[in-house]
Order: sequence, then structure tokens, then C-alpha cells
Amino acid sequence: MLEQDEMTERDILIALYDATNGDAWTNNSNWCSDADLSEWYGVYTDYQGRVMSIDLSSNNLTGSLPDEIGNLEVLWTLNLYNNELTGEIPVSIGKLTELRNLDLSQNQLTGGLPSELGNMQNLVYSYLSNNQLTGTVPESLGRLTSLEYMNFGKNMLSGDLPQAVTSSSWWQKSGWVCIGQNSPGGFNFDTFNLYMPDFTATDYKGNTINSTSIVASHKVTLYYIWASWCPFSEAFHPTVSSIYQRYKNHSLEIIGFCHDGTNNPDALNMIESYNMEWPTLLSNPGVISFTGFPTIMAFDENGKLIFHSSVTSRNLLPDFLKEILGEGDLPYESSDFSEDGKVYTLQKASEGNGINVVLMGDAFSDRQVADGTYEKVMRTAADAFFSEKPYASFRNLFNVYYVTAVSQNEGYIDGGSTAFSGYFGSGTHVGGDNNKCMQYASTCPGMTGPLMNEVLIIVMMNSAKYAGTCYFGTSTAYQGDYGRGYGIAYFPIGTSDEELACVLHHEAGGHGFAKLLDEYYYESQGTIPLSEISDNINSRNHYGWGRNVDYTSDPNSVVWSKFISDSRYASEGIGVFEGACTYYKGAYRPTETSIMDANVGGFNAPSREAIYNRIHKLAYGESWQFDYEEFVGWDLNRQGRSRSISVQAKHEPTAPPVILNQHWENGRLVAN
Repeated sequence: MLEQDEMTERDILIALYDATNGDAWTNNSNWCSDADLSEWYGVYTDYQGRVMSIDLSSNNLTGSLPDEIGNLEVLWTLNLYNNELTGEIPVSIGKLTELRNLDLSQNQLTGGLPSELGNMQNLVYSYLSNNQLTGTVPESLGRLTSLEYMNFGKNMLSGDLPQAVTSSSWWQKSGWVCIGQNSPGGFNFDTFNLYMPDFTATDYKGNTINSTSIVASHKVTLYYIWASWCPFSEAFHPTVSSIYQRYKNHSLEIIGFCHDGTNNPDALNMIESYNMEWPTLLSNPGVISFTGFPTIMAFDENGKLIFHSSVTSRNLLPDFLKEILGEGDLPYESSDFSEDGKVYTLQKASEGNGINVVLMGDAFSDRQVADGTYEKVMRTAADAFFSEKPYASFRNLFNVYYVTAVSQNEGYIDGGSTAFSGYFGSGTHVGGDNNKCMQYASTCPGMTGPLMNEVLIIVMMNSAKYAGTCYFGTSTAYQGDYGRGYGIAYFPIGTSDEELACVLHHEAGGHGFAKLLDEYYYESQGTIPLSEISDNINSRNHYGWGRNVDYTSDPNSVVWSKFISDSRYASEGIGVFEGACTYYKGAYRPTETSIMDANVGGFNAPSREAIYNRIHKLAYGESWQFDYEEFVGWDLNRQGRSRSISVQAKHEPTAPPVILNQHWENGRLVAN
């Protein structure tokens, strides 16, 4: 065997090949051949033929690194990222004194960090994360004066971080990603020596902020990093908002950073929906590295890091802050429930049987009932419901009630309690206690079992978030072509009356009352399953549900074919457009856009027909018969109709409706 000082670079590379099972590499082109080393896959040489760089990342290397690797005297780059290497990092690696870039991350390396790493005086970038390294961090790493970035996070290192390391020039930039270790590892937090960097930036409102000024004027400053696409971020937003409301008057401030915030309306919607009153940056100030979303840190008034979610679970942050800032402003809790369950009549039908609509609110406190907020929301919702045709033309056929529901807490807070147990699920999905909503509605005048199985319940949730979901069902004994069944529409009140109206028209007017289906789609959803088509057609045939959607592209066969062939509707652009029921393929809608697509504009003609039909059947009974020409005569001459649907602004689609296989019987919802 050759002595290491007698080995050629070709010999060293062959030793690497043999030690890491080169025959099984993903690409081993020309390795161990007589070709020039520069022709070996992943090897780069200088003009003298000396090995300058080895890049075998993601190449299925197994085994361990050989000691011979340290004899590549002029090597600048060693990139073995994302392989299956095991064993220890050889101490000979410290002999690579010309090395600038080292990447051994995403392997299964064990043992410790060799102190010899400190000999690599020219090292600029070092990536050692996501291995199984143990032991302490060697003090010698503090000697890496050329180092700009180091990451040895997500190993199992432990103990005190040496002062020589944490006082080095590279630590304040790299330490943020190094401190997080996997169990059973973990460093002593008191040795982190990390501080909030000084930076000046512009938040989403256009205000200029300075980190040092904010930190110095508050006992605790949180730095909150999140992304609009990340469900874990969205799930944590309520906690952060609750913390802010509790401690904003007790020397706490938050600086937010949305990683994908630039030119992203979803980010702005989240900021508004979750009541993020603190400054939030939409572009990266580039001062603190992080490894995932959400990441939240806390700094004291001197700027020193005192909490980091990569070290301590973010769920422990409220308790951590309580120890420093005390109780803060505790969430308001209702004490007067005397108004709970009281029924108020907003209007009675002046003609017909009276179609019942019952309004109620969730997460409204006793003081919001007492000061008129609750009633105002109910009246605003009622007016919004009747602001859109056909409802506007037939308001006199409706009974409209609201039932007061007093919640223990205002809004939706961690650990809170609301009257209807409202919740926010994934995306824009929301819901609550359907049975309790029906029970409250049943206390309205004359609510017999049959009427309860046709009632529309509208539940306004006391939140600024944009969301909405409708639940509807019916008794199998109640069949017909006019959207049979009850509907329970949940949605937040939003940030404006206009936003409330947009969601209300879609969820309550479209889904809840007429049992219309969604006219939007996601490309990722692909083709609608045959089983779902069968279920939808069955519901349409038996109950008159979903008459605004079909599952054929034939304009002569779709349920709205008469509108396509009727020249009087030519200006509405009615046709057959693929994409509906959330599916990209196999489901078809009548128009490019409508309330059932973008939540704005108006109901298209097939939807207006379905609403018109249900209104008249409920108002005048089963003996009333739909006549197409009578409908067209009303429809074309109704006041205030926009002949072509105008979209002011598209909103994120709300969640699809949820079908309940239940009906109302003997004071509760029971399975069909």
C-alpha cells in the first residue's frame, strides 16, 4: 500500500471511490479510468490538472470518508451534500487548508466536530447540518477568520457554546441556524450570545422601522417569520395575535416578516384577517437566517436573544412571556347571558307562506350585544342578503329573524369558548355546532319540523378572516326540483360590509338557500371522480341541488341549454365552460365567472332560475308550477340587473359545501 504522502491525486480519488461504494453511485462516469481527472464525473481541475473541486452531491455515496481525502492539497470545494455517508468526519480534513467551500450536510455522519476544522483558515462556507453529529463544539472554530457562513444545525450537538466561537465574526450571521439541535442534543441557551441585528426597513404600510429603536423601547420584542402558503404559519397566527393583544400595552412589540410577501395579495389578506397590527415586512431584510416556517424569536431590551422556536417549542411562548410580562390584558369574558337565546323579528312576509331565514352570530360577547354591535351585524347581513337579485325582488315573501347568542369570549382565541363552537379549519373551511344552530333557529315563531327542514340559517363569525363554508341536508322524504333542504352558512364578518356581502351571497344565497354548487376550480384537483358525478346527479334529480353545474360539454344537453339557445340571453355569455365543483376537468359551469365562482358580480341566469324557482315553491306551495317564459319576462325586465356580469375584485374561493346526511326530527338533527 502506498504511503499517503506518496499517493497521487488519482490514487486519492480512487480511495474515495472505494470507501463510498463508487460502483453504486448514481453517476460514476470515467471514475477509475485512464481519462483525465477533469473528465471524471464531478471533478474539476485547474490548468495544471490539480483537483480544485469535487461535487458529488445527491449521488448515492455510502460508507465513510477516507483519511486520504485530506491530501488534496489545492482543493477549493468539497460538496458531498445529500448522500448516505456514515462514520466520522476524518481529522485529516483539517489539512485542506486551501478549502473555501465544504458541504457535508444531509448525510448520516456521526461522531464529533473535529477540532482540526479550525485549521482551515481559508474556509468561507461550511455546511454540516442534518447529520447525527454529537459532542461539543470545538473552540478552534473561532479561529476561522475567513468564514462567512457556517451551519452545523439539526445534529445532536450539546453543551456550552465556546465564547471563542460566539464572539467570532461569523457567529452573528450563522449562529441562528446552528443553535437548533435534534434530541437528545441541545446547547445551553445562556451561551448563545445572539443579538437582534440593527436594520432599517419599510413595512407593508410604507412605514420605516428600525430594529434597534424598537428593541430598546420594549421589554420584549418578537421577530415573527412566516409564509402565506404554510399551514403551520396560518395555524400559529391566532396565537401571535392573541399574544399581541394581551401584551401590547405591557412593553411588547412584534416585527413580522412574510417570506413570500412581495406582490402577494394573500399575504396582505392574512395580515388583515388575523389582525396583525404590528409592523410586518414583505421583503427579507436579510439579517437573520432561519430554517423553517413559522419561526419566532424573542429579544430583551438589550437586543439579546431570549427565546427561539428552533430550540423551544413555539407553543410554550405564551407561558414564557407570562413569566416576564405577567398576566397582561386578559381576554374579555362575558358575565351576562340574560340575552342569550332571545328571538327578534326583522321582518314578516307580507305575501305567501313566509320563507324562513334565521340569522345568528358566533364569538360575540355580552358587551357586544349590549352596545348594539350584534344587532347591527344582523341587520347588515339581512340587508346584504336582499341586495342581490332575485332576492331583492321578492323580499316581501320572507320571514327574517335573528337569535341572540352570547359567547363567553369575543372573537376566536386560544382556549376560548364561543356559543356555537365556531372553528377555522384548513384554508377557508369553517364550521361550528350545526345541531345547536338548528336548536336556536327552532325557537323562532312557527318553526315546525317541516319548516326546520327548509330553513336557511346564517351564522356570522366575529372574525376579520376571509373564509366561509355552508352545510346543507334534507330528509329523504322531501323530494323536489327546487333545492329541497335546510342550509347552515358559516362565515366571518370580514373587514367591511362589502366583504361580508360578497361571502354571504355565495354561501347563504347560493349554497344555503338554492343549493347551488361551486363554479370555481383548481388545476391541482384534476378530473372529478365518477362517483362524485353520480352523487351530484342523484341529488339534482331528487332534491334539485346543483342546477348551475353539469357533467357534459354538450351545449344541447346541459341543464341550462335553454339559456344557451335563447337569443335574449346572448349578452350574458352563457355557454359551457370546463372547471367547476373545485375540479379542473369533467365538471362544467354556465359562465366564465359569477357569484358562485369569484364571490362577486351576480348570479348567472341558471342560478337566478334556481333561486326564483325555490322562492316561489316555498312561498306558494307545491301547486305552484315553474314557467320558463314567465321567469324570462321577470328576469329580463327586473330593475337594476347587470346584463353582463362585472367583477370588481376576485377573492380566494371559500371552501366547498359540506353535505349532511341528516334531517331535523324531534328537536335535533338525526341521520337519514
